[in-house]
Amino acid sequence: MEFNYKKVLIFGYGKSGHAVEDVLISENVDYKIYDDKIDVDGEKFIQNLNKKVLKQFDLIAISPAFSIYNKHIKLAKKMGIKVISEIEFAYYFCKSEIIAVTGTNGKTTTVELIHHILKNNGVDCELLGNIGTPFSCTYNSNKRVTILEVSSFQLEAIEYFKPHIAVLLNVDADHLDRHKTLDIYKQTKFNIFKNQTETDFAIINNDFRLKEYQNNIKSNIFYINGFGIQVIDGTIYINDDIEQIRVCDVKELKQINTCLDNNLASILVCFLYGINLKDILNSLESFKIDKYKLEVVATKNGVTYINDSKATNIHAMKHALKFLENKSVYLMLGGYDKKLDFTEFFNNVPINVVKIVLFGDLGKKLAKTCKKCKYNNFVKTNKLIDAINYCKQNATKNSVVLLSPASSSFDEFDSFKERGDFFTKNI
Repeated sequence: MEFNYKKVLIFGYGKSGHAVEDVLISENVDYKIYDDKIDVDGEKFIQNLNKKVLKQFDLIAISPAFSIYNKHIKLAKKMGIKVISEIEFAYYFCKSEIIAVTGTNGKTTTVELIHHILKNNGVDCELLGNIGTPFSCTYNSNKRVTILEVSSFQLEAIEYFKPHIAVLLNVDADHLDRHKTLDIYKQTKFNIFKNQTETDFAIINNDFRLKEYQNNIKSNIFYINGFGIQVIDGTIYINDDIEQIRVCDVKELKQINTCLDNNLASILVCFLYGINLKDILNSLESFKIDKYKLEVVATKNGVTYINDSKATNIHAMKHALKFLENKSVYLMLGGYDKKLDFTEFFNNVPINVVKIVLFGDLGKKLAKTCKKCKYNNFVKTNKLIDAINYCKQNATKNSVVLLSPASSSFDEFDSFKERGDFFTKNI
């Protein structure tokens, strides 16, 4: 693809914005930077945007932190200026095959599994995207494969971006403060498939709630828990057009702090890429789970403390409680309010939850939801440190204190990692 733009506005100057800037400098393309969330000066920075300023640009590269609903972005699009996401920008310069994974939950674990398996089997690959290193860092890379974790924020503004293998793990209510409705959120997730052709592969969770969004997919569709890869009577099978191939028994997998679907998706991706099943399973055996995901960080006075700070929505929190269904749990819930509806959860709180400890901006709202649902087994605290101190003082021997906030961290912290580290440090 040719990059023929003459003057670019970098909209957002976080990691993605910096990576875009590095590419533009290398390509000798004129650019300016706008970010109303940081205080910076210099000739490259624009302090105020308006129609007169915008019309000098022929392209805007938007960082994930900024929505396509931003008033300046809406104005630019109305003026006919092309607006693309950072992953679309990076795609112009990417020379490798792309494996991309999206979904409400499990993205990070799945891309790490895929990367681990491919690398273990001699595939020259790199891991980029929402996991922490922007896709634009692929510039000048000669890797054979780029594995991308892709968020809905990054899929909002794509035009040509096309993975050879694209995976949608699941879709549950999340980020409705930005996407407005669950339907828009789902449609945005399905953008990952929109440019694929009959030579590509789409892997989708076999969820009836997603069927209506699949009509326009032109690539070869395989399903997690369906035609593609599934579990039958405790045994994993891969189905292709010719035969049913036995993979292994589920109990043979190293299922530590992770979801079976993540493993199924990773196995199928690597099988489609041509890796031998035996080599895939050997690689899975040596995989180590990332921090902040059901991570046991301490046992003090008979109480186990588990850091699940990466659980930033209701679905992920429910998974954690399911994983601990045989334990008595003090659940720490709260953070930044993403406008998710917790009514169903508070109407059906699992019986193993001893106490729900609310904190942060969301905690205030959830206290009202608890009362509305007539759920009284909760305590409202202020900040995360207050919730931690309550649990340290009240959790009983042989119980579990679980930080699984079902919310973003941005009321107090810059990331779920910073929140998780704070939890670990203060228990």
